[in-house]
Amino acid sequence: MLLAACLPGLLSIAAQAQTAETPPPALSFEQAATLQSQASARQRGAAAGVAAAKADRDAVSTLHRPQVSLDVQELRYQKTITVPLNGVKQGVQNNVNSALTQAAGQVRDQYGEAAGSVADQVAAQVSSLLPGIVAPIPDSLSGSFRQNNFRPTVSAVLPIYMGGAISAAQGAAAAKLREATAAEGIATDADRVSLVQAYFGQALAAQVLATRRDTLAGMDRHLRDATLLEAHGVLPRARRLEVQVARDAAERAVLRAEGDYRTAQLSLASQLQSGAVRTATPLFVNQAPVGPEDGFVLASAANPQIRAASGAQDAAGSATKLVRAQYLPKIYAFGTYNLARHDEVPTLPDWAVGVGVHMTLLSGTDRAAEMRAAHAREAQSAAARDQAERDVKLTVERAWTLTDTTRREYLSEASSLTAARENLRTQEAAFREGEGTTASVIDAQNLLGDALVQRAATAYEYDLALIALLTTSGQAERFESLRTRADALDAPTDDDETP
Repeated sequence: MLLAACLPGLLSIAAQAQTAETPPPALSFEQAATLQSQASARQRGAAAGVAAAKADRDAVSTLHRPQVSLDVQELRYQKTITVPLNGVKQGVQNNVNSALTQAAGQVRDQYGEAAGSVADQVAAQVSSLLPGIVAPIPDSLSGSFRQNNFRPTVSAVLPIYMGGAISAAQGAAAAKLREATAAEGIATDADRVSLVQAYFGQALAAQVLATRRDTLAGMDRHLRDATLLEAHGVLPRARRLEVQVARDAAERAVLRAEGDYRTAQLSLASQLQSGAVRTATPLFVNQAPVGPEDGFVLASAANPQIRAASGAQDAAGSATKLVRAQYLPKIYAFGTYNLARHDEVPTLPDWAVGVGVHMTLLSGTDRAAEMRAAHAREAQSAAARDQAERDVKLTVERAWTLTDTTRREYLSEASSLTAARENLRTQEAAFREGEGTTASVIDAQNLLGDALVQRAATAYEYDLALIALLTTSGQAERFESLRTRADALDAPTDDDETP
């Protein structure tokens, strides 16, 4: 509905452009391809995807390097310290009793037994007094303090063995880059096919319009001859009316061809994101085959769709390795250094280095199920690649057959076109001599027009089949070289495409 509503306005704009004094600029196919590549949003998006994939690959290329971090903390903390004294009190008593016993023994040895008995009595009295002396001492001492602390620390962790996770992550990023590059190729090929369709579609529409105008001019000449013969009583009025009907039909065909040409101009202008242009490169057909079928089948390994499927398969394989890495231990080296050792918590080290091992024993997810899913995705991507290879091979074979068939059809139509031209010349001459019929001239004129249109359509079909063959086999860049090859035949075209 929206297209139907906008189409009259678009046609009006195109008509105004065509009726302007300055004709639209003429572009060769190569110039149109350059303009399209600059204007294509599809190619810009694909290029952005490649840039993003390259950045992702570069981001994980340094995973083997150590990770160094700086932590700065401002702390306010409280510390409570409790010192038990029960053991100290008992130790004091034991030590004093031991010292008294030792002193009494020394008195006995030096002054005799009598002095020793006195010393034992004194020691016994002192010992009896000790529990009372140490009783005021508490069983424990407790104290707390608060402090502000500034803690800047530098830490480093160096991965030694990550269970294959690093190489898997890097492999996945590289596979994603291959996918993005293939997607860019797919976008470029799609634009090239669309350009061939639009550019040579306009060339075909121009050729059809020129042919229909020539047919109308021929019908006008035939009508003038018929009118003159009717005026001299040689031709019945009914025969002249037959010519008039045929001439009016030819005029309607011209109007239809003009509409088709303007629509083709809109299509090409949309591809180029520009105003209306004229095509400077005519339709073409190569006289010789473009190459053996087997060569195109072998070259199809470079097809972007196959490369994208291959990249997806590699990415799935890397994903499986990442899941497998969850089962394996991780070994790393680490180090830390305090930058403010003068104002640090006493229990924290100034620096520390070491080696650690980490292994997940129990995960929150079912790792066995994750592994089964990874294997299934890997199998799915492998099947998708196999299917892509088969589809591309079949498409190449079909495109090669169509390309060669249309090439031979175009070459065989040359004799038909020559015969149609000679037939028209003969029928017109016979009619002017009064020996031919109006129907014969009308049929000959229409036959020639149809032959010209058919040959141009065959050339257009060849060009479409050729670009399909080249893009499917990953050789889209060969289109221009085949178009300019020595055996390339330009299909008849009209230098003036102004409707």
